Amino acid sequence: MLVSLFENNGQNQILIYLIFDDLNQKEKESIKYYVAKYEQNVIFIQISPERFQHFSISEHISFATYFRILIPEVIDSSIEKVLYLDTDIVVAQNIMELWNVDITNYHFAAIPEPTFNEHARLDIPFGAKYFNAGILLINLKKWREEKVSNQVLNFIDANAEKIIFWDQDALNAVLYNKWLALPLKWNQQSVFFEKEISNTRIDKTELREAIRNPSIIHFTGASKPWEYINFHPFKYKYFQYLKQTQWKTYTFRDKSLKNVLLKLVFKIMFMFGHSRNDTDKIIKSFKRNVLHISEFS
Repeated sequence: MLVSLFENNGQNQILIYLIFDDLNQKEKESIKYYVAKYEQNVIFIQISPERFQHFSISEHISFATYFRILIPEVIDSSIEKVLYLDTDIVVAQNIMELWNVDITNYHFAAIPEPTFNEHARLDIPFGAKYFNAGILLINLKKWREEKVSNQVLNFIDANAEKIIFWDQDALNAVLYNKWLALPLKWNQQSVFFEKEISNTRIDKTELREAIRNPSIIHFTGASKPWEYINFHPFKYKYFQYLKQTQWKTYTFRDKSLKNVLLKLVFKIMFMFGHSRNDTDKIIKSFKRNVLHISEFS
């Protein structure tokens, strides 16, 4: 993510706050090297995941997802605005247009997740927009004044049975009417490429721009570009920037005969117009009845 950010924002001075729970010194030095190469600066902030041990996680979501809730607490109080970025993204364009968005009257700006339809589960008014929390332009002043971090943490504690999408659900439940919706191009989500997106009330012109010319590519969902079985149309962009790092010789760790066969089945299903959801079901049946292998996620 950092290389793509720096490559497309060379004229901008960027201070990176890198929040982590477990980086060794060698990893820190590698990050410092690339930050210094682009004449930028980085501050490392370590957070212990113990504070979140009773919160839910999943196979591809760790306790680190909850760290963004604490951003107003761990960043210097003199800083009143930050742009939060998930790590599974590629910054494809200059971000100054995004950074300059006026959020004075909002707690943050974000990009909608257009397929969300579970308002009742989170007690959100029907019709309210639900945002993806992977890219957030945050008004830290408002968050601190209204103790938003505490509100969100309290919501998770009191509503654990309602939470499916981790802190994102809680942030939406607490702040559903306090954020500014940004153009979809600032958070091109994997769901944008699914057939189901056509059934939403999303602006089709805006969607086409986000698909064809995204400013930020976000590899949402469990399937990631560094995995062999991943068909994201912009997967090549991830490797374009990876090749500019010390990991340029990366090879897929999950490439095996089993996965080569599974990938072939995926391709055939896509050729016949099946969506990812359809294909997932077929793949599971294929594994049970043909290969007799463990469930693939």
